[in-house]
Amino acid sequence: MLEDKPLYEAEQNLMTLYKRLRKRDKSTQYVKADLHVHSPASADYVWTNKGPEATEDDEYRLFVETFLESDVQIMAVTDHNSVKGYLKIQELLGLDSALKWRLGKKLILPGVEITCYQQHFVVIFSENTEAGTLNHFLFECGISIEDQGNEEASADRVSPLLLCEKARENKGIVLIAHCDAEHGLLQSFFGRQEELGFKGKSVERILKSSAVYGICYNDPGKLGRLQELKAQFGVDLPLLQASDSHSSSKEYRASGRPLGQRSTLIKLGPLCFRSLCLALRNEESRILHHAPSTRTNPVLLGIAINGGFLRDMDKVQSWAVIPFSEELNCIVGARGTGKSTLLDILKYVLNPQNKAVGTRVIDRFDKAIVFVRTGETYAIVLEPIGLNRPNAKYYVLKGDAFHRLSSNIRLQSSLKRLTNNLRLSEYLTSENIQSYDQKELFFLATMPEGPTLVTENLCALMFREDFARAKRELQDHAIRLISQATVLLKDRKRDPKADLTSPYLESQYKAFVEANRRITQFQREIIDHLNIILCNRLAMKGSLGIALNHKETYEETIEKWRVMNRMQQNAPYEHLIDLRKVLKNLFRDISEDWAVPFYLFTKNAESLAETTGLTSDIANELCGRLCTVVEPTDLLIVPRLIVDFELNVKHGISNEVTYRKRNELSLGQRAVGMLLLILHGATELGETRPLLIDQPEDDLDNVYIYQTLVKEFQRLKKTRQLLIATHNPNIPIAGDAENILVLESDGDSGWVQNWGSIDREEIIKKVLQILEGDREAFMRRAWKYDLA
Repeated sequence: MLEDKPLYEAEQNLMTLYKRLRKRDKSTQYVKADLHVHSPASADYVWTNKGPEATEDDEYRLFVETFLESDVQIMAVTDHNSVKGYLKIQELLGLDSALKWRLGKKLILPGVEITCYQQHFVVIFSENTEAGTLNHFLFECGISIEDQGNEEASADRVSPLLLCEKARENKGIVLIAHCDAEHGLLQSFFGRQEELGFKGKSVERILKSSAVYGICYNDPGKLGRLQELKAQFGVDLPLLQASDSHSSSKEYRASGRPLGQRSTLIKLGPLCFRSLCLALRNEESRILHHAPSTRTNPVLLGIAINGGFLRDMDKVQSWAVIPFSEELNCIVGARGTGKSTLLDILKYVLNPQNKAVGTRVIDRFDKAIVFVRTGETYAIVLEPIGLNRPNAKYYVLKGDAFHRLSSNIRLQSSLKRLTNNLRLSEYLTSENIQSYDQKELFFLATMPEGPTLVTENLCALMFREDFARAKRELQDHAIRLISQATVLLKDRKRDPKADLTSPYLESQYKAFVEANRRITQFQREIIDHLNIILCNRLAMKGSLGIALNHKETYEETIEKWRVMNRMQQNAPYEHLIDLRKVLKNLFRDISEDWAVPFYLFTKNAESLAETTGLTSDIANELCGRLCTVVEPTDLLIVPRLIVDFELNVKHGISNEVTYRKRNELSLGQRAVGMLLLILHGATELGETRPLLIDQPEDDLDNVYIYQTLVKEFQRLKKTRQLLIATHNPNIPIAGDAENILVLESDGDSGWVQNWGSIDREEIIKKVLQILEGDREAFMRRAWKYDLA
């Protein structure tokens, strides 16, 4: 339901801020690239203009126009043994500023399809490469200017390996051209023997050249075989499709396909050669062989903050506007620049009832707006007056304006997967698996019930309403059980001979136990599922035990009963020692029908003896001594499934499998195990909400960060949004973050100075400075490692 009312200052600026946010987005995006295209400079190019008045300039102009009208955003001009076509295009653009302006955000790269030992290789250079460098490269390979454009010409001065070396020396990259077709390097591996085809070790050495950045193929049906060949040769090169187009016409019948009909989706930041090179070295996260699927998971589009510690980099702007990628966002900066503050403001706006986070952050900002996409686009505006008056307002984007929601019911329904009415500060202890900092993680990793709490929340994720119903029934019966026991206890105090039980008490206890057993069954199913998901990484275990909250162990309950018994009956010290021993044995020997507190409270010695193996005399004595000290809340002590894990400490280090129990692990290893359970397990079970993490790397060594955390983040970001504050370079760099937010501070305030992917030069400089100690420090280490 929408309402039209006068808007406050923040609300009037919603659309302006939203447009600023979207305009500022510099995260990597998928673009269509065709990296093997012939121009009229190739002898076998099929001209589109065939009339008597057609000129070469007209054909080149039409070639560029075809590129402009296509959905291809990057094109490499790769003529046969020639760079004349690319140079002619540059000459044309230099004379026609209007045409050059129309190219806008498209990119044309210089390249060449070069013949070497009857095999075809595509070499691509930077857009800034000068004509002299391009011609010199061809001359070094044995192709003169006169021979350029002739497919029969050959780079006979060099072998394929030396060709790759020459390309690298001239700052170019090599792609294996149409590997599965005529003159393709891998053609002989598809059943058609080439007279001078390369085999075995020769092919492997070429593919492993540092200059080779990809393998182009024609037939999608051969993709599986190509993956096998990659594994056979031990190379990790991206598989690419390119048109090998030889005409501007969409109807031509010749070699290759029309422009863009065979192409590759590549995720880039800025459209440039350097960005392309980075992408080709990150096939898993940057290359797609099909159109990207539409993401339905909730996404935080960005945040706008007014007042307080965080400001805009442009001091003239009153609002700091910070965009997020829908995949991996890394927040970096020196200590004190506001990384944790940014995450806390996000948490607080998403859940204003979270007083724990509110207490930390309420004085750090005046107003904040979080823009969220989950089906529709929403704006959550928070202008807190105090902890008890967060003053939250909700808006939905309709057309070109945001409209106030008179009730947030619609928003809460739409955002159920995002907020789920959770208290973020308590993380898993309050059924939340979307946000934590490292202290909370270590607390969960070390507390005895940590894995049990995580497992219960995974049950809520997997079994949803069934598990929620069992939890509600457990709570309802617990309330009724305690209430009835309290009534009986009052009657007992008035009349020591009063009945110690009632049919209603027994029925509620049985219902409480049954609900607890259903929850235990859910947990067992989750454990079995997790052991499949986390095979060879984490082994989940479950055993029945007495699990109280972390503030009270069963030993403390036994001691409480013992002290109360001594006070009430003035029992001898020796009897109290014996009592402790008997009770400890009862609390350790647990079965599904264990009900010791209930039998003691109701003075049911017969059932106590029958279910525990005690003699009748001892059971009667225990009931007589303890029936008056067992409190109503003690009836809730029932067998529960205690969950724990063992970690394969060799995972990511070697192929060995060595499991160690949690209590034998270091603090960092326990945290690794908990992260595997939370990140991998939760996502495999269907968790898609944004995940906010503050410095997950603390107290973890780099091998675990790279082998575990980074690889998990690379996998997770495909299905859910990640926002991570970090000081470790492995996470944004090896994790190939789509958006790196660089925070700076002058002591009085902090701001986002730069943002975008590692493709951008300014991001590289800042990451080197902040996370590596600066370029000199990094190079000194690389030199000492003999890697420079």
